[in-house]
Amino acid sequence: MDPYLASLLPLATLDDRLATLKDQLRHVARKQAALDAACTEAQARLAAAEARLAELRADERKHTDEIRRLEALRDQARSALAQGFGSAEAAERQIARCDALLDEHETAALEDMEARDEVGAERTAAQAALAEAEARRAADGPGLDAQHTRLADEQARLEVDRGSRVRALPREVQGTYTGLHTQRGGTALAVLEGDACTACRHVVPYQLRNDLKQGRLVTCDGCGRWLFLRSQAEAVTA
Repeated sequence: MDPYLASLLPLATLDDRLATLKDQLRHVARKQAALDAACTEAQARLAAAEARLAELRADERKHTDEIRRLEALRDQARSALAQGFGSAEAAERQIARCDALLDEHETAALEDMEARDEVGAERTAAQAALAEAEARRAADGPGLDAQHTRLADEQARLEVDRGSRVRALPREVQGTYTGLHTQRGGTALAVLEGDACTACRHVVPYQLRNDLKQGRLVTCDGCGRWLFLRSQAEAVTA
C-alpha cells in the first residue's frame, strides 16, 4: 500500500469522527438551548401576567377612589337639596352628573375585576409552566452538560491528534488533503465500490482501479478525492 495512503486513511477516519462529534455537540447544544428557552418563555409569560395584574389593580384603585369622591359629591348635593340650600336645579344637575359618572366607574371597576380573574388564571398557568420548565431543566440539564463536556473533551483531544497527523504529511500531500477536506465537505477520501467512486458516482477507468488494487495512490477524475478500498481501510485500522 502506498505509504501516503496508509497515513491518509487514519486521518480520514479521524475527520469522520470529528464531523460526528460536531454534529453531536450541535444536537446537545440545541437541547440545552431548548431547555433554557422554555424557562425564559415561561418567565416572560409570568412577568407579563404579573405586570398586567399590577396595572389592573392600579386601575381598580383609581376607580374606587373616584367612586368615593363622586359619592361624597352626590351626598353633598342631596343634603343641600333636602335642606333647601342653594339652587335646587344645580343640586339636581350635580346629582345626575354624579350618577352618570358613578355608573361609568362602577362598570369599569367590574370589568377590571373580571379581567383580573382572567389574568390571575393566566398567571397561575404561567407559574405552572415555569415550574415544569425548571424541573425539566433541573432533571435533564446536568446530563446534557456532562455529555457536552465529554464530547468537547474528545473533540479537543482528536483535534490535537489530527494536527499532529496533518503536520506529519509531506507538504504537497498536506496541502492537497487540506484543500480537498475544505472543498469537498470534509471528505478528502472516498471508497471505490465496484467501478465507481462512492462520493460522486464517477466510473473509474480500469487502469486506475488496477493501480489502486496494487496499492498505489489514485485520484478520482470526477471529484478529485483520493480513492481507497474497504480492504485497505480495514488493514490500516486492524
